[in-house]
Amino acid sequence: MRLALNIMRPLLPNTTWLKLINVVQRISRAGGERLRARGLGSAQFDLLTTIYKEPGRTQQDLAEMLGVTKGNASQLVSKLEVKGLVERVARGAAFSVELTREGKTFMDSVLPDYDAFMAEQFSRLSQDELKQLYKLLDKLTGEI
Repeated sequence: MRLALNIMRPLLPNTTWLKLINVVQRISRAGGERLRARGLGSAQFDLLTTIYKEPGRTQQDLAEMLGVTKGNASQLVSKLEVKGLVERVARGAAFSVELTREGKTFMDSVLPDYDAFMAEQFSRLSQDELKQLYKLLDKLTGEI
């Protein structure tokens, strides 16, 4: 049941926050089901996607990019190593995390489907609305 907001009253940040959480939870739940069908959790997929789009990053870089602890990133990498999707590669004193051939093939098959799923979730928004939403969310994340 949808509750209609009185548009004559100013929106409270809490009301907007609750709506944002609701949208994120709905999309995450549906997206998570798709990923679990492929044998992945959301955090694993986020890591794989980041490695796919930003190859050559260290584990520390990946932790910072994903907003997780180094320990959490290490656990994610280890689980994906066991699945044969990533490997740690020595780069001087540090290690970069790279997709294996199997990992690249896997991502080449998963990403188009997931991208189509996400496009469907945002299809009610025009390109201008989507750009505006992105700018507003970017503005909020810049303050945190």
